[in-house]
Amino acid sequence: MSRTWNAILAVLLFAVVAPGVDRPPPTPVEPDQTRVAYTPAQQEAIDWAVGRFELIGFELPEVEISFFPTTESCRHADGLYQQIDDRHVLSICVREWDTAANTMHRRRTVAHELAHAWEHENLDEHAREELMAVLDVEAWYSADVTWKDRGGERLAETIVWGLFDQPRRQVLIDQPCAELHRDFIAITGHTALGPISGNCAPDHVT
Repeated sequence: MSRTWNAILAVLLFAVVAPGVDRPPPTPVEPDQTRVAYTPAQQEAIDWAVGRFELIGFELPEVEISFFPTTESCRHADGLYQQIDDRHVLSICVREWDTAANTMHRRRTVAHELAHAWEHENLDEHAREELMAVLDVEAWYSADVTWKDRGGERLAETIVWGLFDQPRRQVLIDQPCAELHRDFIAITGHTALGPISGNCAPDHVT
């Protein structure tokens, strides 16, 4: 499989054949020849996120990742996952400010949307129903419940929390440490990656 963070485009070259000239058929371009040119900051975020998934043994599907300067392209959110014709399409709308906080924000946004791609590729309805019971949610994706109470968003945020490499971990769902540890293991079969701040480390969780 080509490297996950490459944007995979279906490209077909057509040869223009002059009358009477016998030419070989066109050759499709290999995926690595159609690589999207990311800025160093964007590539760093992709490499970081993919590397963290690899540490827990998650094989990610091929995805198409695009970065945008404003949130309008992400429906006024920081990131957007879409499944279009069986393609996993990720839009990242985090500005290119060169600050430590913005680097962390860009990393976690890419990881969050990759978690959605992994989920759609690997979980069936039965698996989602089982996780809904663990996560204690009533809907996987539904406009009738708040964002943080949707099973799919809880899954993505829990994965991001468990993958992060900073002791203090921002999480956009209202879950205490004990439940985050429990849910990450239920989703991934793996304990959260370190380092974790002392008040949220597994041996300090009540």
